Amino acid sequence: MARLGRRNRSAPESRRYRSCTFAANDQEQERAMKLYEVPMQENGRVVLPSDLRKTLGLSKGDKVLIEAEGDEIKLTTARLRRKRAQAIAKRYARPGVSVVDEFLAEKRAEAEREIAKIEPDADEMDDRS
Repeated sequence: MARLGRRNRSAPESRRYRSCTFAANDQEQERAMKLYEVPMQENGRVVLPSDLRKTLGLSKGDKVLIEAEGDEIKLTTARLRRKRAQAIAKRYARPGVSVVDEFLAEKRAEAEREIAKIEPDADEMDDRS
């Protein structure tokens, strides 16, 4: 078997990297952490393993997001980040209540308070005369 640092064109793609899955049970298998050891190629290129591309729903030309924090990076897509944000927001949503309508009502009330501060009441105008 070829060393990981060199590309072996005759080896199937699955042998170009090493993979290890960590899961406590079958239910956690879907969300299991998977660790890949992938060789760095010239110009800093890294080829993502096919099963990872399938998991992320990636195809040629798609863009990925790389988030760097300290000495770690996370790789995801905008679509998956939106999906995760929607799942978080869904936990706080109340059935039958429109968040947009609530937001607009709050902004209208805030605008009315601001206008009231700027424009004196008609009663105050009469008192001054």
